[in-house]
Amino acid sequence: MSLLPLVLCLLAADASTASRLYTEGRFQEAAAQYAQILRDSPLSVEAMLGMGKALIALRVPRQALPYVLRARQLDSGNRDVRRTLAHALAESNQFFQAETLLKELTGADPKDGESWYYLGSLYYRSGYYGSALPALEHAVAAQPDNSQAAIYRAVCLAKLGHSGEAEKSFLRLLANPANERDPDLLLTYAELLYESRRSQEALSRVEQMLRANPDSAIAHFWKAKILFGTDRAKEAAKEAEEAVRMAPEFPFSRILLMNIYEALGRPDEAAVQAEWLRRHEQK
Repeated sequence: MSLLPLVLCLLAADASTASRLYTEGRFQEAAAQYAQILRDSPLSVEAMLGMGKALIALRVPRQALPYVLRARQLDSGNRDVRRTLAHALAESNQFFQAETLLKELTGADPKDGESWYYLGSLYYRSGYYGSALPALEHAVAAQPDNSQAAIYRAVCLAKLGHSGEAEKSFLRLLANPANERDPDLLLTYAELLYESRRSQEALSRVEQMLRANPDSAIAHFWKAKILFGTDRAKEAAKEAEEAVRMAPEFPFSRILLMNIYEALGRPDEAAVQAEWLRRHEQK
């Protein structure tokens, strides 16, 4: 009697277990399961793809690339493989390769919301908000439950000066408790409020951010900036000092702290920050 049907059945069961572990967010266990499948079936495209996705989720996308590249060699027409390859390339900071592949995927299927999301995220993280916005619009239309795409879209609207539409999006997103800890959402909304002279509301959003992420240097920077802008320089100094302590290489916190020290009549401390900035600029 042939053992092949039994072997195939066991492999299918292992793949099902690995997929379940991945869906549950147990990425390390999923990767271990996929590794076992690949030892038993080294040409399994499904296992290579699953391993690639698990490694991307574990924030080691460069380790994912060999698996996904091999899967593409074995099944070049598989959209999921190509999309995962683009995702791995994007997360590995290989911008142009990721962009090319994602444009091919979205061009071939304009309803591919996941590829639109990866393309929008690629532009977003590089600060290309004008390019990110239309991609994220497509992503949100195709995947209404993709809250991260919606958050990135709202931030792009704010960065591009569409303040009214951005604020409506921020408020709608913040109505969902699951979004209340998102740093991009909270800080960009705080920036919008501050720039529209609603400093107390802006401060409230920054403090909300700090309750969720007390070690965020950028949140301490923004709290310092808002406090300084509302004539609370002593309080601002403490927050700016904390921002510098947490992220000493971030020059904007040091510029702010220098200005605060000058306003408080502390020229020697301001000079220390000025000297650091001078050396930083020379580098």
